[in-house]
Amino acid sequence: MIDVCKYCGSKKKAKQRSIRQIRMYFKLLDLILPHQTFFKNKEMLHKAIKEALGYVEPYYDLNGMIAGYETQSIAIHKMKQEEFNNYIKEVLDLIFEKIIPNADEKLEREICNVIGVFRE
Repeated sequence: MIDVCKYCGSKKKAKQRSIRQIRMYFKLLDLILPHQTFFKNKEMLHKAIKEALGYVEPYYDLNGMIAGYETQSIAIHKMKQEEFNNYIKEVLDLIFEKIIPNADEKLEREICNVIGVFRE
């Protein structure tokens, strides 16, 4: 599958899901963390991203009523490659539209370099 980054325009073939992709995803969160003011750490940012994108499951009280929502895992054994690719695309849109909408060109390039791990 050939994919084109809508931010930097690079055309690269998608890789198979790997531990490296998870590490680079969290590196991406580390990269954007100092450029926003809402979240104190990457775990909070990660959880907020999953909630904003709807990666949640309800949990119930003893009466069968929804008591709240728990975020879903993006672990390799929990999310297939295609779903993870879609998740990353959604994350990038969320980052550039809501979390750091005024990112400068240098930061955009750094982000695209980090997400390069998702392509060959």
